[in-house]
Amino acid sequence: MAWNQPAGLQRRQWPAVVGIAKLDVGAQRADPDTSNRRISTLAQLIRELLHRKKFLHALGDRRGRYTQKPTLTISCGALVLSQFRLQSRGAPFGNLLSAAAPKVDASASSCDKGGMSSAISIDPHYLVARLKALLAIPSPTGFTDEAVRHTARELERLGLEVVLTRRGAIRARRPGAARRPARGIVSHLDTLGAQIKLLKPNGRLELVPIGHWSARFAEGARASIFSVKGTYRGSILPLKASGHTFNEEVDTQPSGWRHVELRVDALARNQHDLTQLGIDVGDIVAIDPAPEFLENGFIVSRHLDDKAGVAVMLAALEAMNREKVETPVDTYWLFTIGEEVGVGASAVVTPDIASLVAVDNGTTAPGQNSSEFGVTLVMADQTGPFDYHLCKKLFELCGANGIRVQKDVFRYYRSDAASAVEAGHDVRTALLAFGVDASHGYERIHLHALISVAKLVVHYLASQIEIERDAEETAVGLKGFTHQKVPEAEQALTPEDGQES
Repeated sequence: MAWNQPAGLQRRQWPAVVGIAKLDVGAQRADPDTSNRRISTLAQLIRELLHRKKFLHALGDRRGRYTQKPTLTISCGALVLSQFRLQSRGAPFGNLLSAAAPKVDASASSCDKGGMSSAISIDPHYLVARLKALLAIPSPTGFTDEAVRHTARELERLGLEVVLTRRGAIRARRPGAARRPARGIVSHLDTLGAQIKLLKPNGRLELVPIGHWSARFAEGARASIFSVKGTYRGSILPLKASGHTFNEEVDTQPSGWRHVELRVDALARNQHDLTQLGIDVGDIVAIDPAPEFLENGFIVSRHLDDKAGVAVMLAALEAMNREKVETPVDTYWLFTIGEEVGVGASAVVTPDIASLVAVDNGTTAPGQNSSEFGVTLVMADQTGPFDYHLCKKLFELCGANGIRVQKDVFRYYRSDAASAVEAGHDVRTALLAFGVDASHGYERIHLHALISVAKLVVHYLASQIEIERDAEETAVGLKGFTHQKVPEAEQALTPEDGQES
């Protein structure tokens, strides 16, 4: 294993890095049980080695002060040495050091078959351009046709045949070596918004939200009203908006959708004026995203949930086409139009799809483990745990490919994956999230997380199928069915391990 130090980067400035070593243990030259025994035996020997202080010192400087303890995982018939991190004193991301791992015989590594022989490169300029274009298209739930058209055209430009449901959910297939068990990736085109509830006597509009979001974030927002006579502009304001008139009542008035109104930027003095303008109850209101793309990688905007997820999927697909990545099975690229109201992927999944990975926002907030950097692998949401085997595979792929990852659990959250299962689709599900600060508000993400998720999507789709039984929706008997055997944890800690260096 060798470390390549970027030019001009001092050792004290090295960011966190992950070392990866794959060891050929003849995994494909023996039956699965024999291979597993060989791998487990070798893993035990290496774990014992990792607990020896001299070995740790060899990984860092002579005093070992730059290292944390590595961990060992088994992934795709190979042993993966990961979480080997040098102390970071700079930004939480930056110039990553690359690890030159020993070359593995392709016949001995199931990860290499049908997968990638080199690291994947996501084009950040393409990803950002797609996100900017999507944010410029209003698409609250119920008003998604133009976003569907835009996305469908881009998928066709990338070489995929696009199939639409009646209402506009998108399904596009990229052929693989086999038809089943196909893999699906899903994100949603619809966003939060509002709808007119009442034409008020003062010529303003009472609103109800589309999706679940707080009126606190609506106050002050600019918006578009889509009426039968065309689009009008306006602002959402609290009922007591003038500080010169209401003084401290501006701060003490209640918050909620009954306590805000939409001021139309047109001659609208009363209900009659509104009617003359063609504005009516039920008209859709789209909230301006007001995006900012900062040079330091931060992106601030409304509706990053989930237009950033759509951009991530398109960037992953563009990278796969550019680098001619082959997949062991067909992959389906799904884009839904009703996630914010709970419908999501209920009508877009096909029987060929055995696993469905949703790409959506995480929540970087107190009490959560999400981050605006790297991948947030969500282990459960309000509907329950995600698939054990699929989550395990995604986590191991992060370790095997040097992708920063953290896990999280969401209490008040559901995604396209939940709607697919609730609609009766027997698919394994997982959720890959990019950490969002102030979700369902004026949101913030970082490009680092978007690129990380896109990379993981590519590595996942290129990885080998491990549960071949999933090719059929049902099968007779236990042959090929999965195990969830968890051995007793090894406890090799010594009193010296707890001492500070």
